[in-house]
Amino acid sequence: MILVSVSMVYLLLHATIRNRVSAWMALVFLMATQVHNAIFHLGGTLVFRDFSPGLITAMLLYVPVNVLIMRSALAEGWVSGRTLWILFFAGGALFWGFEIIGPPVLLAGVTATWAWAFVSARTARVSA
Repeated sequence: MILVSVSMVYLLLHATIRNRVSAWMALVFLMATQVHNAIFHLGGTLVFRDFSPGLITAMLLYVPVNVLIMRSALAEGWVSGRTLWILFFAGGALFWGFEIIGPPVLLAGVTATWAWAFVSARTARVSA
């Protein structure tokens, strides 16, 4: 629930700022909270040969919605295919780090991305 809430904040940030950095930040957190979550549930089901709670939501909601979001991000020019892969792996590092280490990983990720957004906004304002 924490990761989904953080993702919602990033989606709202992107809806407000609408720049490439805010789009990338939102995509990283969607990759972490939904795409890698789906991989987690599917992997748990396959490895343990037992139903993993959340598998249905992950496969029927998270994967299709995120495919649409990724296609839109590509079509609207927010990301390139290469950048999308980088964001996929960054989201994976965030998700799996959070699962293995815990909340400090989330805190570091949020702090780093907000600092990135702040610097990006200041740079854009100065150069304008």
